[in-house]
Amino acid sequence: MDPWITATDVLADRAFCNLDLEDEDLVDRATDAAAAASEILSRESGYTIRGVRTVTVWPRTTEAWDPTVLVRPFQSSYPAPCPVTEITLEWPVVAIVSVTVDGDTLVAGTDYRVENDRFLVRLPDDGQQRYWPYSWVNNGDFTVTYQWGVNPEPWMKDAALEVAVALLREDVSSVPALAAGVDSVNQQGTSFRIGRGGDSLRERATPDTFPHLVRFLKLVNPSQETMPTYAWSPDLGHELRST
Repeated sequence: MDPWITATDVLADRAFCNLDLEDEDLVDRATDAAAAASEILSRESGYTIRGVRTVTVWPRTTEAWDPTVLVRPFQSSYPAPCPVTEITLEWPVVAIVSVTVDGDTLVAGTDYRVENDRFLVRLPDDGQQRYWPYSWVNNGDFTVTYQWGVNPEPWMKDAALEVAVALLREDVSSVPALAAGVDSVNQQGTSFRIGRGGDSLRERATPDTFPHLVRFLKLVNPSQETMPTYAWSPDLGHELRST
């Protein structure tokens, strides 16, 4: 997940005005704090607010049995490929960074397009339909790098900033500002272990200490769900092409 905020946002807080903001180690710590705070809030939202993610995938295209198996089962006994012109990506797609096939980078609008913020569609060439490579081809020969997700609203970023500032203050001063279980470890940069911190973080968050965080928790996930809900409808069908 791409961080909701940046190290610059964190270091702009007055809590760090007396520190050397050009200190490379401090910038690295602030970067890690921003990433950790974003992950904490994503977790506390029940993973309904994930932000934007940049990923590289090796798509798996659909394979199907030759239709003649159903008509003449003794004449066709080997699987045959079902040509695929459309691949399902994670929704919603924000941007396609690159699509590479056999070492060649394809051109958006000429070789492919994105439909309904989810489907990567192979475009014809001079009227001749083109297809995506089959899944048994070396995966490294076909890659898609893209961004997907929804950017958090400004008030959500305010909550992430509160948590990031607290994490960095704790790391710099060794004065606990967050709950036990939201641990920080400083080794070749700073990483944060957040597995047990959610409940205690909610308990310590008050309108006086973390006003933006309190608003985030009450509006986004007041019932403290751990996973987003999902509703399936017959008109959605079954996804055969995935990444």
